[in-house]
Amino acid sequence: MSDAVDNADPSAGEPRAEIPPADERLAEPLAGAPVEDVPLVEAPTKEPAVEARNEPAAVDAPPVAREPRPSHHRPPRTAWHTGRARTLGVAVVAVAVTAAATLLVVRAARTIGNSKAGRTSVPTGPPVSQLPSTPAGLIVPIGADHKPATMSVLALSPTGKGGTIVIVPAGTGVSVPGSTRADRLAQSYESGGLPAQNEAVSGFLGITTSVSAEFDETQLAALLAPYAPLHVNLDDRALDTDTTGKEFVAYSAGPVTLTAAEAAHLLVARGPNESEIARIGRVAEIWQAVLARGSSATTTTAPAATTPSDVGDFLHAVVSGTAAVRQIPVKPVLDAVSNPDGVDLLSADSGATRLLMAQVLPGAISPANGNIRLRVINPTGDPELSYFAVSRLAFVGANIVLVTETSGPAEQQNAIEYQDAAEQDAAARYRPVIGGAVMRQSPDHVEGIDATVVLGHDFRTFMNGEQAKATTTTSSTSSTVAASTTTTQKKARG
Repeated sequence: MSDAVDNADPSAGEPRAEIPPADERLAEPLAGAPVEDVPLVEAPTKEPAVEARNEPAAVDAPPVAREPRPSHHRPPRTAWHTGRARTLGVAVVAVAVTAAATLLVVRAARTIGNSKAGRTSVPTGPPVSQLPSTPAGLIVPIGADHKPATMSVLALSPTGKGGTIVIVPAGTGVSVPGSTRADRLAQSYESGGLPAQNEAVSGFLGITTSVSAEFDETQLAALLAPYAPLHVNLDDRALDTDTTGKEFVAYSAGPVTLTAAEAAHLLVARGPNESEIARIGRVAEIWQAVLARGSSATTTTAPAATTPSDVGDFLHAVVSGTAAVRQIPVKPVLDAVSNPDGVDLLSADSGATRLLMAQVLPGAISPANGNIRLRVINPTGDPELSYFAVSRLAFVGANIVLVTETSGPAEQQNAIEYQDAAEQDAAARYRPVIGGAVMRQSPDHVEGIDATVVLGHDFRTFMNGEQAKATTTTSSTSSTVAASTTTTQKKARG
């Protein structure tokens, strides 16, 4: 096999991947401490394995694959209705963009999805490092209507102090087995309580949580009490609903100091017809205030050396070190095709979600399928390339476990480093997804990772070309739709 590969060779049966890049992220990370690269840790020395009996191997036996994450069926759920917000224009554009994206990606998806070779195998040498321990905890606030409000995942740093609070909207759309329509993430709570909600959030994020708990308003106040008073700066007014069902303004935009009880109420309060996307900002501000108070909190419990056993200790461990608040990027689903019932449904940026999990929770990620597990290293100094690479790789089913951004210097060409010769073919199938790559064996082994994608300057050139093609395709499709509409109107007048 040649070391340098610019693109897949058509004669080799590998079509060039044509995956449309996201033109922009749906939301930027919230202000706060930057997400630090999680370092690998040295793996403990293992005892030599017992030698297997000398039996003849089967001819052409496929490599052993990891068992995929089990799929859990959930019963149909009742949608939460709000005011319908949709326009014909949005629906037309959504259908046009979706059609263009489908035409561009189908060949690359088939290349990866139809592969039966190169599943995860055991490296021949002992690992010299392993993924860091980054446990996750889930907070599920329950409102007066007995339904989950905006949820939060606590990501603990490998040091046991500090980490990230990730805001997860309850209205995030998730797929439902046996259905073509998305369901709200919080709908799982109505069918199975906290266990079902924890399973749904874990499945959506691709992680395994260590602890989870639900909190009503009183319990939330107790959770926040060690960090009160909380100094919050609201970007917009905070709406609430009175006992008669009427809307009122609880707080105007601007700085406000909250007691633990007031902050707890604000985490679950909402106006009668208020979308969750209007409330995410104030949830973030409350958690930012908690982090700001962390160093001076009145709690008497020291951060545990091991994974905390309850959410209260988990939160204390996170606020005791360098920490940040991030959110899953979402936008409202307003068109009648994707949201026919007009529920308060939000669409998440899948690529940004996978990237965030691989940055803050690499040790908690649970691969969703039997494909090899990838690490992505971006030494180019351009964080946007990490987003593009993860979005494209995740689209074709790659399991992105860890993403790091180093100071360089970056090579001109991309590279894919496989850890074991048995994984070379599986790793090589991702070359067209990133615009070609040099194939080489990794000089070391990392437990929990099968191959590493190292981005080079060529990836920026490749993405510039892909974005230009996507823009041209979208413009052409929009022009065709507009022309068709004009022709129809003329016929109607005639």
